[in-house]
Amino acid sequence: MGACSHPNPQNTDSGRPLRFETIEQFAIGRTSQEDAIRGIGQPDRTFSLEIENKVVWIYLVEWNFTGGKAEVPRATLTFDAKSGTLQSKSWDVYEGEREKTLDGARSRFKSALFKRIDAEQTNPHAVPDEIYFVDEKQGISIEYRKARGEVSSISWWNPSDRSVAESRKKKNGIDPRYKL
Repeated sequence: MGACSHPNPQNTDSGRPLRFETIEQFAIGRTSQEDAIRGIGQPDRTFSLEIENKVVWIYLVEWNFTGGKAEVPRATLTFDAKSGTLQSKSWDVYEGEREKTLDGARSRFKSALFKRIDAEQTNPHAVPDEIYFVDEKQGISIEYRKARGEVSSISWWNPSDRSVAESRKKKNGIDPRYKL
């Protein structure tokens, strides 16, 4: 995603109240789909994870890049399909934001005790670039890109929900033997 990695920080979300603080306030296990709509509006994309009984909402923003514009993910909310309650959430971080630096992202979570987890090399032709800083008790993960020295996303989940923990490990390339 080379061309999409340097968005212009002057871009906005077209008036939608899509801010880090708003997403951060959505409580895992308590926020409903209706609460999310009241807080940030209808999602731009949705899809179902039927095997996991989840519904995923993606909120996009338009960014100007060298050579054009693109819609890029800003926030992702995952809800239980039956109850409609929030199960996990993530925030994509872009240039010019406080959370883009590791110190800036970590400073958002003063009580967190982050453990560093390097992504495993699963492809013999590519070295993983990701490092995850995870607080297992609070259910917070910061995805950090080594080569660029920047944070790419921040995620939250219910640490007592084993299905979310397992899917986080698979997505992050974390060894499945690693116990949450």
